[in-house]
Amino acid sequence: MAGGGGADFLSGVPIAVDPGAIERELARLWKPAEPGEEVASAVTRACLSNLIVYLPDEAALERAEACLPGLARRFPSRRILLTRRMGAERSGLPSRGSGLAAWISAVCHVPAPGAPPICCEQIALELESPPGDESFETLAGAAVQLLVPDVPVNLFVPSDGGDRLVELLAQVLDRVVFDSRALALTGLRRLAAALSAAGPCGADDLAWRAGAGWRRALCDLFDDPGARPLLGTLRSVDVAHARGSPVRAALLAGWLASRLEGPARRLAVALRPVDGESLPPGEVRSARLEAGRGPGGAFLEVQRLPGKDVLRVQHLTKVACVLPHAIPFRPEGDSELLGSAIERTTHQGVLRAAVERALRLA
Repeated sequence: MAGGGGADFLSGVPIAVDPGAIERELARLWKPAEPGEEVASAVTRACLSNLIVYLPDEAALERAEACLPGLARRFPSRRILLTRRMGAERSGLPSRGSGLAAWISAVCHVPAPGAPPICCEQIALELESPPGDESFETLAGAAVQLLVPDVPVNLFVPSDGGDRLVELLAQVLDRVVFDSRALALTGLRRLAAALSAAGPCGADDLAWRAGAGWRRALCDLFDDPGARPLLGTLRSVDVAHARGSPVRAALLAGWLASRLEGPARRLAVALRPVDGESLPPGEVRSARLEAGRGPGGAFLEVQRLPGKDVLRVQHLTKVACVLPHAIPFRPEGDSELLGSAIERTTHQGVLRAAVERALRLA
């Protein structure tokens, strides 16, 4: 849809509006220019989904600022930000009186040189209210009224909490995406609750998405016939991680254990924080699977080399010893992780089993 909006709106400058007149004001700003009317530029309006983002504090805002800017290029969506008053300077929004306040702006990118910008819209709702169920109900009710029909509805929770909001929006959500990468291991309980809830809403977590490269590497190792004998005698899983949140390491270990354990076998699972690494806090450093009846037996290990985007792979069995070799490993950025969580549904049963096993390590 081509149109010509106001210069401030298309430049991403938040425009204060009456919360009850948001749709009317958006329609005015997106209205095609009349013949002879001067416009800033012609744009194409796009909306592939609704994306509700819960921002209860500054930590959530900082994480959202790392994820959202690149997302519009990959997956243009109507973005609805739900915030509480954090101060005009920090939130980047003009100061406003008490109660519910709203701002609208366009989020645009140029897909190719000379092409018209592709734009989606961002609606920020800010509530002057202390935390509590009443404020959740106000924000949830306002968000539901702003949803674009006939496209998916996603909720992104980039910080701790948000359980009550998930409950209130459950009937309209297609997917909820958490970010547990900086939380304590017990923070996975909200993901477990979302996965266990009845209803059509799917669940995902950026901590789980961040481990996709590790899961692929470990699965590929068993394509080698020499590594397959380990499967029958596995006894332990050890995942090392840089100091910080253990969530990513726990999900990887939980996934391995949930896939490899059975009625007659339980694996010893350990998470091991390590110092002196160049990896960011909480990043997985290595995963080691040991087999046999005692120390010094067969093993399979994948290790990320410090300062390099490669994984060092080696395994030893009674019938084969594979010399260490490296495979490429490219960690995805925040926008890529969120984009993949919105675009592609992870297997809910596999994720649920990994989360349940990970929580047993808490």
